[in-house]
Amino acid sequence: MTVLWYFAYGKNVHLSEFAKRIEGAPLMVCRGLLPGYRLVFSKTPGPKPGAGYANIELCGGEWVEGVLYLITKEQLKKIDRYEGYPDHYTRSNVKVWNIDLKMWVNAVAYFAVNTDSRLKPSRDYVKVILEGAKLVGLSSEWIERLKRLLDEAI
Repeated sequence: MTVLWYFAYGKNVHLSEFAKRIEGAPLMVCRGLLPGYRLVFSKTPGPKPGAGYANIELCGGEWVEGVLYLITKEQLKKIDRYEGYPDHYTRSNVKVWNIDLKMWVNAVAYFAVNTDSRLKPSRDYVKVILEGAKLVGLSSEWIERLKRLLDEAI
């Protein structure tokens, strides 16, 4: 069985949402920190017209907190289908600090194909990400960032 790390930063941060998508459970769940990127909501199109969905983009001095899931190749294929790979999201390998194991890991992350920087996330979407971030124990600073997103969400 081939396994790999997957770095989730959007709705997949919520373990129960993620488990539905892979039709099971990941082999391991850890907190992760991706330096040199920032979280944006520029992915289009999505289920709610006019709303942007989670994406990450290079940005020096910034970081993204999320969840590292250890998964099988078969589970990655299920995420691919859900995320619309390769038409809506592409995949790339990124180096993520595994907070819980205290080590760097190579992980797969998704990057939006079509983006619009003017978009804002929906409130419901941000609430799911925020709840998942709290449940997994992401930093209080990251939780506050997500809470501030609710002010600008649509």
